Amino acid sequence: MTVNASPASDGAVYLQLARQLADGEEYFTNGTYAYWPAGYPLFLVPWVWLFDGSRWIWVVPNLLLSMVGVYGVWRLVLSVADESAARIAAVLFALWPNLIVMTATPDKENVVVALLPWAVWSVLAAIRGSGGVRHAGLAGALLGACTLVQPSVQLLLPLLVGLLGLTLGPARALIASAAFVLGAALIVAPWTIRNYEQFGRFVLVSSNGGDNLYRANNPLAHGGWTPSGEVVLDQPDELERDAAYKALALHWIRAHPGDFLRLTFEKQARFMGDDAARVYSALKVGKGTDSGSLYFLVKSAANLWWLLSWLLLVGALLSRRRNERSEVSPWARLPFWLWIYFFVLHSVFESTGKYHVPVLWVLPAMLGVALSARAMHRSP
Repeated sequence: MTVNASPASDGAVYLQLARQLADGEEYFTNGTYAYWPAGYPLFLVPWVWLFDGSRWIWVVPNLLLSMVGVYGVWRLVLSVADESAARIAAVLFALWPNLIVMTATPDKENVVVALLPWAVWSVLAAIRGSGGVRHAGLAGALLGACTLVQPSVQLLLPLLVGLLGLTLGPARALIASAAFVLGAALIVAPWTIRNYEQFGRFVLVSSNGGDNLYRANNPLAHGGWTPSGEVVLDQPDELERDAAYKALALHWIRAHPGDFLRLTFEKQARFMGDDAARVYSALKVGKGTDSGSLYFLVKSAANLWWLLSWLLLVGALLSRRRNERSEVSPWARLPFWLWIYFFVLHSVFESTGKYHVPVLWVLPAMLGVALSARAMHRSP
């Protein structure tokens, strides 16, 4: 089955910004210079030059990113388990319905979900291998690229530096951390410098944090996406507007702790409750099909896969707990902490199933390890 979906919503904006950059125009849209993170448009620029005017602008790189992600999941799981675990994880990731449908539309998550497994693999290689500096620098560069595409990843940078510090000796930790920070800076700093030249103030990547925080925490918030909060600001300066929205959000949270807690549970339910966000984006918003029955079938298949995967993982882990002989490396749990990171982050910011897409690779990776450990114990 092929889906002829059109770019819509965020994807259409990113594609337009990529075309502006390819034409040598200013990075500017809807009165803002840095509201939209620049990583994905910058990634699309070469593909605009090659395929301008056709949907191959995003389909070709999406397919290539899928292969990068599959191989990354295989390498990551192979570094913490056996080859059977790596094969299971790679196959599950390659066949994941929501990720397959993602190839039909231009979405920044395609980049992040392909690079994050490699970033984690690089961190583990820096901790456990002999090429610590080289792998730490690579991990930093990959996390920097992910930050430039999706700024919500940026808090992983200090967290992983802390992990290097906790697991390596003082001298090695200092050198590896410096390489990690340098790798990230080489990717992010050019855009940060551009922002400083534009605004005369420090803006790491984008200016949308306050707006996003307020829309998720105000009297009109319901946990998911809303077009605006109760107060709509009209300051012409996007950084002043961003700071004002942040102040409004923090004021509301402090004044309404009970409502904030209620919204937290609602956001967590939305984060975990659905895995058909990209099916909706491609088939409904992107008008990939006019058939309601086809949309229902694909969405049901995606969510059934999602539900069965979690049930299978829980069952495999419970089975392994009853079996003391099936041991798994403690490092195999590291990917799950990235899942927790996004889960906690979107307990505060707005949340839907699309926000777990950057870490969808975590579930097949954990399934590969859990199912392989179980299979190994059953072998004679």
